[in-house]
Amino acid sequence: MRRAQEGNKKSVNEEALYAAIVESSNDAIIGKDLNGIIISWNKAAENLYGYKASEILGLSIEYIIPPEKHYEIAQFLEKIKNGNKIDHYETVRLKRDGTAVKVSLSISPIKNHLNKIIGAASIAREIPFVTLEQKKFELAVEAAPNGMLMIDAAGQMQLVNAQVEQMFGYARDELLGKTVEMLVPERFRKNHPLFRQEFFKNPKARLMGAGRDLYGLRRDGTEFPVEIGLNPLHTKEGLLVFASIVDITERKRLTQRFALAVEASPTGMILINRAGQIELLNTQVLKMFGYERNELMGQKIEMLVPERYRAIHPAHRLVFFEKPKARVMGAGRELYGQRKDGTEIPVEIGLNPLITEDGSFVLASIVDITERKKEQEKFQLAIESAPSGILMVNTLGEIELANEQILKMFKYKKEELIGQKVEILVPERFRESHPKYRKAYFMKPQTRAMGSGRDLFGLRSDGSEFPVEIGLNPLKTTSGTFVLASVIDITERKLTEQIVKNSNIELERFAYVVSHDLKAPLRGIATISNWIMEEYQEKLDQQGHKYLALLDSRVKQLQALIDGILEYSRIGRLKEKLEKLDLNRIIKDIIKVLMPPAHIQITVSQNLPVIFAGRTHIYQIFQNLISNAIKYNDKKEGRIEIGATEHTNEWLFFVKDNGKGIAERYKDKIFELFQTLENKENNTSTGVGLTIAKKIVDLYNGKIWFTSDVGKGTIFYFTLEKEKLKER
Repeated sequence: MRRAQEGNKKSVNEEALYAAIVESSNDAIIGKDLNGIIISWNKAAENLYGYKASEILGLSIEYIIPPEKHYEIAQFLEKIKNGNKIDHYETVRLKRDGTAVKVSLSISPIKNHLNKIIGAASIAREIPFVTLEQKKFELAVEAAPNGMLMIDAAGQMQLVNAQVEQMFGYARDELLGKTVEMLVPERFRKNHPLFRQEFFKNPKARLMGAGRDLYGLRRDGTEFPVEIGLNPLHTKEGLLVFASIVDITERKRLTQRFALAVEASPTGMILINRAGQIELLNTQVLKMFGYERNELMGQKIEMLVPERYRAIHPAHRLVFFEKPKARVMGAGRELYGQRKDGTEIPVEIGLNPLITEDGSFVLASIVDITERKKEQEKFQLAIESAPSGILMVNTLGEIELANEQILKMFKYKKEELIGQKVEILVPERFRESHPKYRKAYFMKPQTRAMGSGRDLFGLRSDGSEFPVEIGLNPLKTTSGTFVLASVIDITERKLTEQIVKNSNIELERFAYVVSHDLKAPLRGIATISNWIMEEYQEKLDQQGHKYLALLDSRVKQLQALIDGILEYSRIGRLKEKLEKLDLNRIIKDIIKVLMPPAHIQITVSQNLPVIFAGRTHIYQIFQNLISNAIKYNDKKEGRIEIGATEHTNEWLFFVKDNGKGIAERYKDKIFELFQTLENKENNTSTGVGLTIAKKIVDLYNGKIWFTSDVGKGTIFYFTLEKEKLKER
């Protein structure tokens, strides 16, 4: 046991010693697995290539190899897998700023404790470019797309290319031999030699002024933003620095515009680099996640991902960068973000790749859908609690939602309906034509009843059919347009309608039989009464004449009552022809027929409308109301006023008088059959007129009521629905 512990301790010490040697080496040492993925990266590798370990670990070795040299990867790994080494192989690699560096590589296999080869370790040492043919070097510099400067330890420019001339506005001979500070703005010029001297003390390839804005000074005194990469160059003449200069004026302008656009966006916007670091974000993101800007900039995007998804998120991110394209993130899945306080929010994320000179990025658009989720839950709850069956169908005719009432009505389970075509609920004989109607609806979606004027039927899972009534409502969402269908099983209503229809037929037969049986003896009584009046007129005393007059009055009253009953039974059963009616003319005709006494003045408003309705219906309503106003007016100067007021969906009519008024006790009975305001012994009214008026008003989806002040008068109001008064 003690020997094993000593062995383990020795092994740990050896590993620590090896790690220390690698880290302190002046050579770039890189570890890779057998797929070419970088697994270790020492300080010298950072200095040589310009990438920090945190930026490059986990990425392919392709990042530091020019495309034309990618074939070397497979060749080297094949040799390593076979246990072979590669010694002092000269090739070219890429630095972070895109400049090439010539290196000498030595590569050895990495083995585990079982002596199995699991990767490769490469040692890279930079070879100065001066080993290349000088002319080729100069041609390459001249052809470079960037400005290229070569400077000695004194800061004098030894080499410039055409891009530098164009960029700074100088001729070449005006620059060569001069100190580089002439290209540096005045406010930075004093400190620049110190920075230059520091570089020559510790020369390594790097970006100049990392994290700071750099500017160049043109011959005309104007400044422009630049990006500068520095590379040491060892020559026989001594150490030189090779500077690659890029004018980033346009990039700055576009970056600023881009940043402004991102900041102004109403949704959360985050720009992420390939390593998953946050490069840019807007205020909406800060509000959404509860962070300050400095807490997020440069951090991994995973800090906004809930803990349970954090481990797998980098893999998804790398997949996106391998095949970048604009798309919705996590299609079909619910996504969540994590706030600073640890709470989670449901989100919707759109991804857009952004390819720039600085590399590949992804611009993520983030929407907090917390409120939308709540509204969806409310909507779902409302649908489920609806008393009628509710279906939601998409433009393809697929059922997206069905409530419990639908499942009961059609005898299906939810999983049997969701995703199915709605035609599954349509009887076979209508199924073929149904998609045509469905497509037509989505072309012009509007709230309406389905199949107006037609009998509709639903098909249950057991094959049985039943009558339905369906209302259609378009629903426009961010996901598209849907139709919300409200379905009512009207089986009971149809049965009731048939019973009522049969009852009405029987009632009509009964009314005609009764009227015939009653009118025949009444006519006989009237005839005998007339004979007596004619034959025995001189023989009858005053009392006899009075009795015969009363008999004649009661016969006429009974005949009017029978006619009223017949008229009441016909309303709603006989189809009334609809025609254009000028109500001003109708009222004039009624007044002529009624012949009101001279002491009663009738005023008719001039704004009575022209409507489409049944002439007899409208005539009966006004005749009954005006007749009552005349009959029950007890004033010496009687006044009756008739008028109308237009409302959005209806017309309101009134007949106002200054007559006797109606007592409160008649309020609930006055529209009932045979109800009158006076003792029937002394009254010629049948008690049918107002009942007829109410039944006709009901046919037009209206209401009838009155207000009254006993001794001062009454106002009868009634409404008629405009939809019922339209021309058809």
